[in-house]
Amino acid sequence: MDFGNSCFIHDNLGQYVQSRSYRAPEVILGVGYDYKIDIWSVGCILAELWTKNVLFYNLHIPGMLARMQSILGPWPEWMLESGSQVSNYFSKENLIFYEEDGYYHILVPKKTTLKNRIRTDDSQFLNFLSHLLEFDPDIRPTAQQALNHPFLN
Repeated sequence: MDFGNSCFIHDNLGQYVQSRSYRAPEVILGVGYDYKIDIWSVGCILAELWTKNVLFYNLHIPGMLARMQSILGPWPEWMLESGSQVSNYFSKENLIFYEEDGYYHILVPKKTTLKNRIRTDDSQFLNFLSHLLEFDPDIRPTAQQALNHPFLN
């Protein structure tokens, strides 16, 4: 565990509070965050423990955003409309891009599913993981709600 970026919820919250591959979408997009970013990170860690591979492996943030979209589906509109960092990664048409050597590159997420990436038929585990990896933090469970999930019972 890396507690080097840990903070209290009442601290002055910055954008670099999680290691990149485990960083919650609300942190990346700049829509504000709370303790539910840790639930996202737990989901990333569980997926990695299950598969022995980083779920959102990336060379840069746009690549990670494209991988998230390919596995989890479309982004909530409100996040793309309100995030202070969205214009750094999404075009006006909501296409993910990055700039390199003066050229803009569009990333087209290839379609897959969490089930394909995790490679399991365990429906309870997939359901649990999909709840932890919910884009929208208002829908993502609290720690208490996650602990009450049937997979853990």
